Amino acid sequence: MACPYIAGALALYIQAKGHQTGPRLKTIFQNNAKPVKNYQSEYAAHVAVQGAGLVNVYDAIKANNWVSPSTLSLNDTANTQKSYRVTIYNNEAKSVTYKLSNAPTLTAIDFEAGNDMMLDAPNYVVDFATAKFSGDLITVGPKSQKTVDITFTPPPKSSAKLFPLFSGYIVFTPQNAGKAATPLMVPYAGAKGSWKEMPIFNIKDPRGGVTLGILNSAGKYITGPTTYNLTDPKQVLTIILPLSTPALLVNVELLAKGSNVEQAKSLGYLYGDSDFGKTPYSLSYLPRNTETANPNGVTQYFTLNWNGQLSDNPSNNLHHAAKAGTYIIRISGLKHFGDPKNFPADYYIFASPEITVVF
Repeated sequence: MACPYIAGALALYIQAKGHQTGPRLKTIFQNNAKPVKNYQSEYAAHVAVQGAGLVNVYDAIKANNWVSPSTLSLNDTANTQKSYRVTIYNNEAKSVTYKLSNAPTLTAIDFEAGNDMMLDAPNYVVDFATAKFSGDLITVGPKSQKTVDITFTPPPKSSAKLFPLFSGYIVFTPQNAGKAATPLMVPYAGAKGSWKEMPIFNIKDPRGGVTLGILNSAGKYITGPTTYNLTDPKQVLTIILPLSTPALLVNVELLAKGSNVEQAKSLGYLYGDSDFGKTPYSLSYLPRNTETANPNGVTQYFTLNWNGQLSDNPSNNLHHAAKAGTYIIRISGLKHFGDPKNFPADYYIFASPEITVVF
């Protein structure tokens, strides 16, 4: 919700209850938020869309108890924990018993089988994560606290190869606090599969989208050895970089012909006109592209028009002409959660056909 609205809601809470720490305020407001259902659906909107839900100042002020942490980030299933522990805090003068339940949302799938490019909008499927509790009924004594362990199982039907995003809400419903008592909520979200294996470049695209490659002066993809004349201003090689997902680091480098593309030493970073100005093509924090033209300004791909210039250092614009000879262009993208220094294991790598540079 809008920042001014939240600021006003917090002011009302502090006026009624007194000063609280920032983390405590966040916990109480998330616990008492109200998830909203999808239009004409029995299921709440995905946590990635609405977070904890709509702010409810009245319930936040009325509440004396809370659950921490107030959100559960489950990571992907390749890196998730065996279980997650939350603590229920009872700040009242009597015991409260809570019944725990799971209110899952629809699962969001952003990929299609055989297609590297992320969909412009996710598909939502009826496939749910399940949650098992160390106790379904938890009684917390007055002015006391109690922990509960939660074990999550990802949606069974959705393929891990499509990196489905699942989410939901753990609901803590008071059983002996009267009809006016409201449940406390803890949203959770996670991904099935290994996020590190999610594609960076759009290479396979049966829907006919723009794919990774190098275009010659005629606008055709280079599929075999080609010759590039640096003295002819009409001859331009255009690197086409459609990013399936955001990239922390993308490098475009020149290698000697016959090189092992995973082990060869770079002869320099390609330098030329790109979507980011004249720069060595070693760029960080690139946004993803889309399958189709996007009215919000998101492009289908990024480009680099190479004029035969190289830069030895990606951090400055000093450059020089490549020598005449035969080369390979290596395009590499750092995998999600990868270590930039762990080359080649943590990179997706593309190698061009041999390109002969002449004068």
